[in-house]
Amino acid sequence: MESDLRRYYDLFAGAFTLQALEGPLPSQHHTAIAQTLGRADGILGLIRHDVQAPQPPRASQAAAAEPTQPALMILAYTAGASAALVDRRLYLPSAWFSAETSGRRRRWALPATATYASAPALGEEMVRYAIAAQQLPHRWVAIPEACGVSLAFLDELHSQDKYFLVEIPRQTPARRYPSKAASDPERARPLAAPAPQRVDTLALRLPANLWRPYTFPEVPAAGHFEMAAQRVFLPTAGGPLREEWLIARRPPGLFQPNQWCYYRSNAPAKTPLPLLARLTVWHAPVTAALAECHSTLPGARAAGQTWANWHQQTALAFVAHSCLSHLRRQYGAAAPALTLAQMQRMLQLILPQADFDAGVLAAEIRRIQRQNLAAYLSQRD
Repeated sequence: MESDLRRYYDLFAGAFTLQALEGPLPSQHHTAIAQTLGRADGILGLIRHDVQAPQPPRASQAAAAEPTQPALMILAYTAGASAALVDRRLYLPSAWFSAETSGRRRRWALPATATYASAPALGEEMVRYAIAAQQLPHRWVAIPEACGVSLAFLDELHSQDKYFLVEIPRQTPARRYPSKAASDPERARPLAAPAPQRVDTLALRLPANLWRPYTFPEVPAAGHFEMAAQRVFLPTAGGPLREEWLIARRPPGLFQPNQWCYYRSNAPAKTPLPLLARLTVWHAPVTAALAECHSTLPGARAAGQTWANWHQQTALAFVAHSCLSHLRRQYGAAAPALTLAQMQRMLQLILPQADFDAGVLAAEIRRIQRQNLAAYLSQRD
């Protein structure tokens, strides 16, 4: 294990300073993930994880109506049934930046440069950063409805030849066909374009033979579901409608379209439907990774929590999860019996140091072994 941790130390090579961790995670973290999980058909995906926070001062009824819950915006990477947490941004509601909440900003030591940014804008920023870093091989970008990115961002991904899978509201308008004028420009009096319909209406009218059952044993959390897909024309940021996949997913036998999930994808028309079905459950391994990290992620209620501490602790949690995943894939059943918190502690000891200190690492491993033995013996009593 010492050689693996030395590899992480050499990879980061001084980039893991506490000051650097207040921004995006360094590209070396992307490199470490790529070396463990990287595949050409990898997926960059966004997740929104709400965190609890104390209520801001309520100077008026209007202030009380403002959203008050911060959220952790996460960029994840998945390949097959494995996932890693790539980057994070802390979304703070606009109420945090009002004159009435200046005391909270001081307690959190928010930098003067911190300004309000919407959750979708923070998610888009992380995807752009990962694409520009060119360290994580991927073909897909997956976005749940809760992250709500803009049509302009989807156009941007499309122009970069990135395939996206985006969960959309059921009220989203779409057309089965383009305008008659576009398809037959020589008509003397082109017919008017067909009126758009909501995607749930279109999905409800899909023939029964388009619905297929799917299950993926490598992703047991996804369970069994049915999916249908059809090519339709969906809105862009201002240009002509774009032909894409409309995908509807439902539990078996559930025929209420208001309880289905809907997606749009710019994948080619020849894309196999089982691949689209597999993509709709991309988040299952990410959810498992986030659950493992949950106990190590800082909460906004923690006493003495600050902007800098929050970013440093989340960065350590994400890198520790990546390192632990590497050890598990490298050694299988022989991997060291370490918890995420223990791995986080080891990285916190060695990464910021000017030189790799094997003695410090060995002492920490002995401490962990004594701790694990004591826990084991206590369970036997």
